[in-house]
Amino acid sequence: MLKLKATEIFDLNIIGLLFIVVVAILILFFQLDWVFVAIVEVTLVVYAWFLNSKINKNRAISIVVNSENQWFIERDQQLYAMSFKDYWLFSSRIFICLKGKKNSVSFVVTRSIIGAQNFSQLHAKIL
Repeated sequence: MLKLKATEIFDLNIIGLLFIVVVAILILFFQLDWVFVAIVEVTLVVYAWFLNSKINKNRAISIVVNSENQWFIERDQQLYAMSFKDYWLFSSRIFICLKGKKNSVSFVVTRSIIGAQNFSQLHAKIL
């Protein structure tokens, strides 16, 4: 069984939140109609609030992979079954997407943070 703690994974929703903040700031510099800018800014704020709530909800999770390659999210000492959706291997990083009945999680795992042995175990469980 392989268990990745919340401090060992990087939630990809953080990148989305940073992108929304940058877009919201850049839109203010263009000479656009104020009604259009207001609608876009409100939409971006709502989406940023949604991503922030997902980030806060995923802050205390752990990812668990058992010996039968079943994926789980552990939150508040409860296991939630997840299905392995997709992955991307990029040098010493693995981008993983998990999908459950009620939620989905996308995160990055790096070799330097979890260690070479855990990284190779995780890579073997993915393949």
